[in-house]
Amino acid sequence: MPTVKYKQGDRVTMTVTRADNILLGHLAESNTVRRKIYERMTDYDLKFQDEIDLTPAFRSSSHDMLMTAINCSGGGQIEFLIEVNGKDQFRVSEKLGQNKSKSWLVTFQKS
Repeated sequence: MPTVKYKQGDRVTMTVTRADNILLGHLAESNTVRRKIYERMTDYDLKFQDEIDLTPAFRSSSHDMLMTAINCSGGGQIEFLIEVNGKDQFRVSEKLGQNKSKSWLVTFQKS
């Protein structure tokens, strides 16, 4: 499981450029509270650019984020990037077969 470290004042962003067919993101705020931070549903292999500033969502020194991709038909492509102050920290670029899904767990840790 990758860990993305950041400091007070850093800007942590996630940029999504492909999400065929569904990409969902949930941030764990505690052992019982989860919050949806991203949802994109597309048909075909569209290229786009969604940038999400994750920094305001961090309320403690450690958070887990679960990204789940679901491909319903044909071949699917998932691409997203997590950056701290514009520097690449974690990147996903994967193909998914028909009726397949995959999840990635990323930990954000304030240092």
